[in-house]
Amino acid sequence: MAAFAVNACAAPEVTAQVIFGGQEVLKQCTEAWQELCDESRCPPFFRPEWIATYLTAFETGSEVALFTAHCAESLIAVLPMVRKKAWFAGVPVTKLCGAANVHSVRYGMVRSKSAAGKQAVPAIWNLIRQGGAWDIVELPMVAEGGACGELVELAQQDGYRTLKFPVQDSPVLHMTRDAEGKLTCLAGTNRHFRHELRRFGRLLEQIAGGKPRLLRFDHPEPSVMTQFYELEAAGWKGNEGSAINCDPATQAFYDAIAREASRRDYFSLHTLDVEGKMAAGAFSVTTDDCFYPMKIAHNEEWRRGAPGHLLFNGILEDCVLRNIPELFFGGSKDRYKTAWTQDCIAHYDGLIFAPSLRGQLAFHLRTQAMSRLGHWRRDFLAWKLRRKKSQKEKSKAAQSNATAGATKQSQD
Repeated sequence: MAAFAVNACAAPEVTAQVIFGGQEVLKQCTEAWQELCDESRCPPFFRPEWIATYLTAFETGSEVALFTAHCAESLIAVLPMVRKKAWFAGVPVTKLCGAANVHSVRYGMVRSKSAAGKQAVPAIWNLIRQGGAWDIVELPMVAEGGACGELVELAQQDGYRTLKFPVQDSPVLHMTRDAEGKLTCLAGTNRHFRHELRRFGRLLEQIAGGKPRLLRFDHPEPSVMTQFYELEAAGWKGNEGSAINCDPATQAFYDAIAREASRRDYFSLHTLDVEGKMAAGAFSVTTDDCFYPMKIAHNEEWRRGAPGHLLFNGILEDCVLRNIPELFFGGSKDRYKTAWTQDCIAHYDGLIFAPSLRGQLAFHLRTQAMSRLGHWRRDFLAWKLRRKKSQKEKSKAAQSNATAGATKQSQD
Protein backbone atom coordinates (compact mmCIF):
# COMPACT_ATOMS: atom_id res chain seq x y z
CA MET A 1 0.00 0.00 0.00
CA ALA A 2 1.28 3.46 -0.94
CA ALA A 3 0.05 6.88 0.13
CA PHE A 4 0.48 10.53 -0.78
CA ALA A 5 -0.82 13.70 0.90
CA VAL A 6 -1.93 17.01 -0.59
CA ASN A 7 -2.72 20.15 1.37
CA ALA A 8 -6.09 21.47 0.26
CA CYS A 9 -6.81 25.18 0.39
CA ALA A 10 -9.49 26.06 2.95
CA ALA A 11 -9.92 22.34 3.70
CA PRO A 12 -8.28 19.71 5.90
CA GLU A 13 -5.44 17.63 4.51
CA VAL A 14 -6.37 15.30 1.65
CA THR A 15 -4.49 12.02 1.50
CA ALA A 16 -4.46 9.45 -1.28
CA GLN A 17 -3.54 5.79 -1.10
CA VAL A 18 -3.52 2.75 -3.36
CA ILE A 19 -3.99 -0.90 -2.44
CA PHE A 20 -2.89 -3.65 -4.82
CA GLY A 21 -4.21 -7.19 -4.65
CA GLY A 22 -7.11 -9.36 -5.69
CA GLN A 23 -10.80 -8.51 -5.65
CA GLU A 24 -10.76 -8.68 -1.87
CA VAL A 25 -9.26 -5.17 -1.75
CA LEU A 26 -12.66 -3.76 -2.72
CA LYS A 27 -14.10 -5.00 0.57
CA GLN A 28 -11.85 -2.71 2.59
CA CYS A 29 -14.02 0.30 1.84
CA THR A 30 -17.24 -1.07 0.34
CA GLU A 31 -19.60 0.53 2.86
CA ALA A 32 -17.94 3.96 2.69
CA TRP A 33 -17.75 3.67 -1.11
CA GLN A 34 -21.49 3.00 -1.31
CA GLU A 35 -22.20 6.00 0.93
CA LEU A 36 -19.98 8.16 -1.28
CA CYS A 37 -21.90 7.00 -4.37
CA ASP A 38 -25.19 7.91 -2.69
CA GLU A 39 -23.89 11.32 -1.63
CA SER A 40 -22.43 12.18 -5.04
CA ARG A 41 -25.44 10.78 -6.97
CA CYS A 42 -23.06 9.09 -9.39
CA PRO A 43 -24.14 6.67 -12.16
CA PRO A 44 -24.51 2.99 -11.15
CA PHE A 45 -21.41 2.10 -13.19
CA PHE A 46 -19.15 3.60 -10.48
CA ARG A 47 -20.58 1.61 -7.58
CA PRO A 48 -18.52 -1.09 -5.76
CA GLU A 49 -20.90 -3.94 -6.64
CA TRP A 50 -20.68 -2.93 -10.31
CA ILE A 51 -16.87 -2.91 -10.29
CA ALA A 52 -16.76 -6.24 -8.43
CA THR A 53 -19.08 -7.77 -11.04
CA TYR A 54 -16.92 -6.44 -13.87
CA LEU A 55 -13.74 -7.85 -12.32
CA THR A 56 -15.33 -11.26 -11.79
CA ALA A 57 -16.55 -11.47 -15.38
CA PHE A 58 -13.70 -9.91 -17.36
CA GLU A 59 -10.54 -9.44 -15.24
CA THR A 60 -10.09 -12.65 -13.26
CA GLY A 61 -6.34 -12.76 -13.90
CA SER A 62 -5.57 -9.07 -13.41
CA GLU A 63 -4.19 -7.32 -10.33
CA VAL A 64 -6.62 -4.85 -8.79
CA ALA A 65 -5.33 -1.35 -7.98
CA LEU A 66 -7.78 0.58 -5.79
CA PHE A 67 -6.96 4.28 -5.55
CA THR A 68 -8.74 6.24 -2.82
CA ALA A 69 -8.61 9.71 -1.31
CA HIS A 70 -9.56 10.67 2.24
CA CYS A 71 -10.12 13.89 4.11
CA ALA A 72 -10.38 13.89 7.90
CA GLU A 73 -10.76 10.10 7.77
CA SER A 74 -13.74 10.39 5.37
CA LEU A 75 -13.61 8.72 1.96
CA ILE A 76 -13.91 11.42 -0.70
CA ALA A 77 -12.85 9.66 -3.93
CA VAL A 78 -12.42 6.18 -5.43
CA LEU A 79 -10.73 5.19 -8.69
CA PRO A 80 -10.79 1.40 -9.31
CA MET A 81 -8.16 0.14 -11.76
CA VAL A 82 -6.36 -3.03 -12.80
CA ARG A 83 -2.64 -3.46 -13.48
CA LYS A 84 -1.65 -5.95 -16.16
CA LYS A 85 0.84 -6.77 -18.88
CA ALA A 86 -0.28 -5.97 -22.41
CA TRP A 87 0.90 -5.05 -25.89
CA PHE A 88 0.47 -1.51 -27.15
CA ALA A 89 1.55 -0.44 -30.66
CA GLY A 90 3.76 -3.54 -30.75
CA VAL A 91 5.44 -2.73 -27.42
CA PRO A 92 5.13 -4.95 -24.30
CA VAL A 93 4.00 -2.60 -21.51
CA THR A 94 2.57 -2.55 -18.01
CA LYS A 95 -0.79 -0.83 -18.06
CA LEU A 96 -2.90 0.72 -15.34
CA CYS A 97 -6.38 0.41 -16.82
CA GLY A 98 -9.73 1.64 -15.65
CA ALA A 99 -11.89 -1.26 -14.47
CA ALA A 100 -14.32 -1.03 -17.38
CA ASN A 101 -15.03 -2.11 -20.94
CA VAL A 102 -17.75 -1.51 -23.52
CA HIS A 103 -20.34 -3.27 -21.32
CA SER A 104 -19.67 -0.85 -18.47
CA VAL A 105 -21.35 2.03 -20.38
CA ARG A 106 -19.06 4.62 -18.75
CA TYR A 107 -15.99 4.77 -16.52
CA GLY A 108 -15.01 7.41 -14.05
CA MET A 109 -13.87 8.45 -10.60
CA VAL A 110 -16.52 8.79 -7.93
CA ARG A 111 -15.74 11.75 -5.70
CA SER A 112 -17.40 13.90 -3.09
CA LYS A 113 -19.08 17.15 -4.10
CA SER A 114 -17.47 18.87 -1.11
CA ALA A 115 -14.63 21.37 -1.38
CA ALA A 116 -12.17 18.63 -0.41
CA GLY A 117 -13.45 16.47 -3.27
CA LYS A 118 -11.85 18.87 -5.76
CA GLN A 119 -8.44 18.10 -4.23
CA ALA A 120 -8.87 14.35 -4.65
CA VAL A 121 -7.87 14.33 -8.32
CA PRO A 122 -4.43 15.97 -7.89
CA ALA A 123 -3.79 13.79 -4.82
CA ILE A 124 -4.54 10.60 -6.75
CA TRP A 125 -2.57 11.79 -9.79
CA ASN A 126 0.49 12.52 -7.64
CA LEU A 127 0.23 9.03 -6.18
CA ILE A 128 0.02 7.46 -9.65
CA ARG A 129 2.90 9.61 -10.89
CA GLN A 130 5.21 8.86 -7.98
CA GLY A 131 4.25 5.21 -7.68
CA GLY A 132 5.70 4.23 -11.07
CA ALA A 133 5.42 0.55 -12.00
CA TRP A 134 3.44 1.41 -15.12
CA ASP A 135 4.14 2.46 -18.68
CA ILE A 136 0.62 3.53 -19.72
CA VAL A 137 -2.45 4.68 -17.83
CA GLU A 138 -5.59 3.91 -19.81
CA LEU A 139 -8.92 5.50 -18.87
CA PRO A 140 -11.64 3.99 -21.10
CA MET A 141 -15.10 5.33 -21.91
CA VAL A 142 -14.61 8.60 -20.03
CA ALA A 143 -17.32 11.26 -20.25
CA GLU A 144 -16.26 14.78 -21.22
CA GLY A 145 -15.99 17.06 -18.21
CA GLY A 146 -15.45 14.33 -15.60
CA ALA A 147 -12.75 13.80 -12.97
CA CYS A 148 -10.76 11.43 -15.21
CA GLY A 149 -10.47 14.21 -17.76
CA GLU A 150 -8.92 16.37 -15.05
CA LEU A 151 -6.46 13.54 -14.37
CA VAL A 152 -5.31 13.56 -18.00
CA GLU A 153 -4.99 17.37 -17.94
CA LEU A 154 -2.87 17.26 -14.79
CA ALA A 155 -0.59 14.70 -16.41
CA GLN A 156 -0.21 16.92 -19.46
CA GLN A 157 0.60 19.92 -17.26
CA ASP A 158 3.34 17.85 -15.61
CA GLY A 159 4.94 17.19 -19.00
CA TYR A 160 3.58 13.68 -19.57
CA ARG A 161 2.61 12.71 -23.09
CA THR A 162 -1.12 12.08 -23.39
CA LEU A 163 -3.62 11.07 -26.04
CA LYS A 164 -7.40 11.30 -26.22
CA PHE A 165 -9.29 9.09 -28.64
CA PRO A 166 -12.95 9.97 -29.28
CA VAL A 167 -15.12 6.90 -28.73
CA GLN A 168 -18.67 8.08 -29.30
CA ASP A 169 -21.14 10.91 -28.86
CA SER A 170 -23.95 9.37 -26.82
CA PRO A 171 -27.43 10.91 -27.16
CA VAL A 172 -29.13 11.98 -23.94
CA LEU A 173 -32.70 13.24 -23.56
CA HIS A 174 -33.23 15.99 -21.00
CA MET A 175 -36.93 16.27 -20.25
CA THR A 176 -38.55 19.63 -19.66
CA ARG A 177 -41.37 20.59 -17.34
CA ASP A 178 -44.64 22.15 -18.38
CA ALA A 179 -46.40 25.08 -16.69
CA GLU A 180 -47.70 22.73 -13.99
CA GLY A 181 -44.23 21.35 -13.26
CA LYS A 182 -44.93 17.97 -14.87
CA LEU A 183 -42.20 16.32 -16.93
CA THR A 184 -42.79 16.08 -20.66
CA CYS A 185 -40.75 13.71 -22.83
CA LEU A 186 -41.75 14.76 -26.37
CA ALA A 187 -40.79 18.44 -26.28
CA GLY A 188 -37.61 17.79 -28.29
CA THR A 189 -39.39 15.88 -31.07
CA ASN A 190 -41.06 17.29 -34.15
CA ARG A 191 -44.69 17.05 -35.19
CA HIS A 192 -43.99 14.52 -37.93
CA PHE A 193 -42.26 12.14 -35.52
CA ARG A 194 -45.13 12.32 -33.04
CA HIS A 195 -47.53 11.52 -35.88
CA GLU A 196 -45.32 8.57 -36.87
CA LEU A 197 -45.40 7.20 -33.32
CA ARG A 198 -49.20 6.99 -33.47
CA ARG A 199 -49.03 5.38 -36.90
CA PHE A 200 -46.40 2.87 -35.72
CA GLY A 201 -48.71 1.82 -32.88
CA ARG A 202 -51.54 1.05 -35.28
CA LEU A 203 -49.19 -0.68 -37.74
CA LEU A 204 -47.57 -2.90 -35.10
CA GLU A 205 -51.00 -3.94 -33.82
CA GLN A 206 -51.95 -4.88 -37.38
CA ILE A 207 -48.71 -6.79 -38.08
CA ALA A 208 -48.45 -8.60 -34.74
CA GLY A 209 -52.14 -9.34 -34.37
CA GLY A 210 -52.61 -7.66 -31.01
CA LYS A 211 -52.32 -4.40 -29.11
CA PRO A 212 -48.81 -3.81 -27.73
CA ARG A 213 -48.50 -3.12 -24.00
CA LEU A 214 -45.53 -2.10 -21.87
CA LEU A 215 -44.42 -4.34 -19.00
CA ARG A 216 -41.77 -3.50 -16.41
CA PHE A 217 -39.88 -6.06 -14.33
CA ASP A 218 -37.92 -4.73 -11.35
CA HIS A 219 -36.50 -8.19 -10.64
CA PRO A 220 -34.75 -10.47 -13.17
CA GLU A 221 -37.40 -13.11 -13.85
CA PRO A 222 -35.40 -16.01 -15.41
CA SER A 223 -37.94 -16.76 -18.15
CA VAL A 224 -38.21 -13.10 -19.17
CA MET A 225 -34.42 -12.62 -19.11
CA THR A 226 -33.99 -15.69 -21.32
CA GLN A 227 -36.62 -14.41 -23.73
CA PHE A 228 -34.87 -11.02 -23.89
CA TYR A 229 -31.47 -12.61 -24.55
CA GLU A 230 -32.96 -14.79 -27.30
CA LEU A 231 -34.68 -11.78 -28.90
CA GLU A 232 -31.39 -9.87 -29.01
CA ALA A 233 -29.52 -12.87 -30.46
CA ALA A 234 -32.19 -13.39 -33.16
CA GLY A 235 -31.24 -10.11 -34.84
CA TRP A 236 -28.10 -8.60 -36.31
CA LYS A 237 -26.21 -8.76 -33.00
CA GLY A 238 -26.51 -12.52 -33.00
CA ASN A 239 -25.32 -12.68 -36.61
CA GLU A 240 -22.17 -10.72 -35.83
CA GLY A 241 -21.59 -12.45 -32.47
CA SER A 242 -22.08 -9.40 -30.24
CA ALA A 243 -25.30 -10.47 -28.52
CA ILE A 244 -25.18 -11.05 -24.77
CA ASN A 245 -25.67 -14.81 -24.95
CA CYS A 246 -22.95 -15.24 -27.59
CA ASP A 247 -20.28 -15.07 -24.86
CA PRO A 248 -20.54 -16.82 -21.47
CA ALA A 249 -18.53 -14.11 -19.66
CA THR A 250 -20.75 -11.37 -21.07
CA GLN A 251 -23.95 -13.15 -20.06
CA ALA A 252 -22.53 -13.84 -16.60
CA PHE A 253 -21.85 -10.11 -16.26
CA TYR A 254 -25.39 -9.09 -17.22
CA ASP A 255 -26.96 -11.79 -15.06
CA ALA A 256 -24.93 -10.62 -12.06
CA ILE A 257 -25.65 -6.93 -12.73
CA ALA A 258 -29.37 -7.72 -12.87
CA ARG A 259 -29.19 -9.48 -9.50
CA GLU A 260 -27.09 -6.80 -7.80
CA ALA A 261 -29.09 -3.90 -9.24
CA SER A 262 -32.38 -5.58 -8.33
CA ARG A 263 -31.16 -6.09 -4.77
CA ARG A 264 -30.48 -2.34 -4.54
CA ASP A 265 -33.62 -1.22 -6.40
CA TYR A 266 -32.06 0.20 -9.56
CA PHE A 267 -32.79 -2.57 -12.10
CA SER A 268 -35.49 -2.40 -14.77
CA LEU A 269 -36.34 -4.69 -17.66
CA HIS A 270 -39.02 -3.16 -19.88
CA THR A 271 -40.70 -5.27 -22.55
CA LEU A 272 -43.22 -4.44 -25.24
CA ASP A 273 -45.58 -7.40 -25.15
CA VAL A 274 -47.98 -8.45 -27.92
CA GLU A 275 -50.17 -11.41 -27.04
CA GLY A 276 -47.43 -12.95 -24.88
CA LYS A 277 -44.67 -12.40 -27.44
CA MET A 278 -41.85 -9.91 -26.85
CA ALA A 279 -41.79 -7.26 -29.58
CA ALA A 280 -38.97 -5.30 -27.95
CA GLY A 281 -37.07 -5.12 -24.68
CA ALA A 282 -34.63 -2.93 -22.75
CA PHE A 283 -32.23 -4.05 -20.01
CA SER A 284 -31.72 -0.92 -17.92
CA VAL A 285 -30.47 0.57 -14.67
CA THR A 286 -31.84 3.71 -13.06
CA THR A 287 -31.14 6.45 -10.56
CA ASP A 288 -33.38 9.22 -9.29
CA ASP A 289 -31.76 11.47 -11.89
CA CYS A 290 -31.38 9.32 -15.00
CA PHE A 291 -32.56 6.20 -16.82
CA TYR A 292 -29.83 4.11 -18.51
CA PRO A 293 -30.93 1.51 -21.12
CA MET A 294 -27.82 -0.69 -21.38
CA LYS A 295 -29.09 -3.18 -23.95
CA ILE A 296 -32.08 -3.00 -26.28
CA ALA A 297 -33.55 -5.52 -28.70
CA HIS A 298 -36.55 -5.73 -30.97
CA ASN A 299 -38.29 -8.28 -33.19
CA GLU A 300 -36.81 -7.52 -36.61
CA GLU A 301 -39.67 -9.29 -38.37
CA TRP A 302 -41.94 -6.51 -37.07
CA ARG A 303 -39.56 -3.64 -37.86
CA ARG A 304 -42.17 -1.87 -40.02
CA GLY A 305 -44.13 -1.25 -36.83
CA ALA A 306 -41.04 0.32 -35.18
CA PRO A 307 -41.32 -1.64 -31.89
CA GLY A 308 -38.10 0.02 -30.65
CA HIS A 309 -39.58 3.52 -30.90
CA LEU A 310 -42.81 2.37 -29.26
CA LEU A 311 -40.78 0.78 -26.46
CA PHE A 312 -38.87 4.01 -25.82
CA ASN A 313 -42.11 5.99 -25.89
CA GLY A 314 -43.47 3.70 -23.17
CA ILE A 315 -40.25 3.90 -21.15
CA LEU A 316 -40.27 7.70 -21.28
CA GLU A 317 -43.88 7.78 -20.11
CA ASP A 318 -42.82 5.50 -17.25
CA CYS A 319 -39.95 7.89 -16.45
CA VAL A 320 -42.46 10.75 -16.27
CA LEU A 321 -44.54 8.79 -13.76
CA ARG A 322 -41.42 7.99 -11.70
CA ASN A 323 -40.17 11.60 -11.98
CA ILE A 324 -36.88 10.58 -13.67
CA PRO A 325 -35.93 13.67 -15.73
CA GLU A 326 -33.26 12.24 -18.04
CA LEU A 327 -32.74 9.26 -20.35
CA PHE A 328 -29.20 8.39 -21.41
CA PHE A 329 -29.45 6.45 -24.68
CA GLY A 330 -25.74 5.64 -24.63
CA GLY A 331 -23.85 4.15 -27.52
CA SER A 332 -23.27 6.12 -30.69
CA LYS A 333 -25.30 8.83 -32.37
CA ASP A 334 -27.67 6.50 -34.21
CA ARG A 335 -30.53 7.86 -36.27
CA TYR A 336 -33.28 6.29 -34.17
CA LYS A 337 -31.86 8.01 -31.06
CA THR A 338 -31.54 11.45 -32.65
CA ALA A 339 -35.23 11.29 -33.54
CA TRP A 340 -35.80 11.79 -29.80
CA THR A 341 -33.03 14.25 -28.95
CA GLN A 342 -30.12 16.19 -30.43
CA ASP A 343 -28.20 16.49 -27.14
CA CYS A 344 -25.12 14.30 -26.73
CA ILE A 345 -22.39 13.53 -24.20
CA ALA A 346 -18.94 12.98 -25.71
CA HIS A 347 -16.95 9.95 -24.52
CA TYR A 348 -13.29 9.23 -25.15
CA ASP A 349 -10.41 6.99 -24.13
CA GLY A 350 -7.68 8.87 -22.27
CA LEU A 351 -4.06 7.67 -22.30
CA ILE A 352 -1.09 8.83 -20.21
CA PHE A 353 2.41 7.64 -21.15
CA ALA A 354 5.15 7.28 -18.53
CA PRO A 355 8.61 8.72 -19.23
CA SER A 356 9.92 5.14 -19.25
CA LEU A 357 11.57 3.70 -22.36
CA ARG A 358 8.58 1.49 -23.12
CA GLY A 359 6.09 4.24 -22.42
CA GLN A 360 7.81 6.69 -24.78
CA LEU A 361 8.36 4.05 -27.45
CA ALA A 362 4.68 3.10 -27.32
CA PHE A 363 3.67 6.75 -27.65
CA HIS A 364 5.93 7.43 -30.63
CA LEU A 365 4.93 4.25 -32.47
CA ARG A 366 1.24 4.99 -31.86
CA THR A 367 1.43 8.59 -33.02
CA GLN A 368 3.57 7.67 -36.04
CA ALA A 369 0.98 5.07 -37.01
CA MET A 370 -1.74 7.72 -36.63
CA SER A 371 0.29 10.10 -38.77
CA ARG A 372 0.76 7.48 -41.50
CA LEU A 373 -2.93 6.64 -41.44
CA GLY A 374 -3.70 10.33 -41.70
CA HIS A 375 -1.44 10.67 -44.77
CA TRP A 376 -2.98 7.57 -46.37
CA ARG A 377 -6.47 8.90 -45.70
CA ARG A 378 -5.66 12.29 -47.23
CA ASP A 379 -4.00 10.61 -50.24
CA PHE A 380 -7.03 8.32 -50.69
CA LEU A 381 -9.48 11.23 -50.51
CA ALA A 382 -7.38 13.21 -52.99
CA TRP A 383 -7.32 10.20 -55.35
CA LYS A 384 -11.11 9.84 -55.07
CA LEU A 385 -11.52 13.53 -55.88
CA ARG A 386 -9.24 13.29 -58.92
CA ARG A 387 -11.04 10.14 -60.08
CA LYS A 388 -14.45 11.75 -59.71
CA LYS A 389 -13.26 14.84 -61.60
CA SER A 390 -11.78 12.67 -64.36
CA GLN A 391 -14.98 10.65 -64.70
CA LYS A 392 -17.00 13.86 -64.85
CA GLU A 393 -14.77 15.26 -67.59
CA LYS A 394 -14.98 12.00 -69.58
CA SER A 395 -18.75 11.96 -69.24
CA LYS A 396 -18.94 15.56 -70.35
CA ALA A 397 -16.67 14.85 -73.34
CA ALA A 398 -18.75 11.79 -74.28
CA GLN A 399 -21.95 13.85 -74.16
CA SER A 400 -20.33 16.57 -76.26
CA ASN A 401 -19.15 14.03 -78.85
CA ALA A 402 -22.58 12.42 -78.93
CA THR A 403 -24.24 15.80 -79.46
CA ALA A 404 -21.75 16.70 -82.20
CA GLY A 405 -22.31 13.34 -83.91
CA ALA A 406 -26.08 13.74 -83.79
CA THR A 407 -25.83 17.26 -85.22
CA LYS A 408 -23.58 16.12 -88.08
CA GLN A 409 -25.91 13.19 -88.87
CA SER A 410 -28.93 15.48 -89.03
CA GLN A 411 -27.09 17.84 -91.40
CA ASP A 412 -26.21 14.93 -93.68
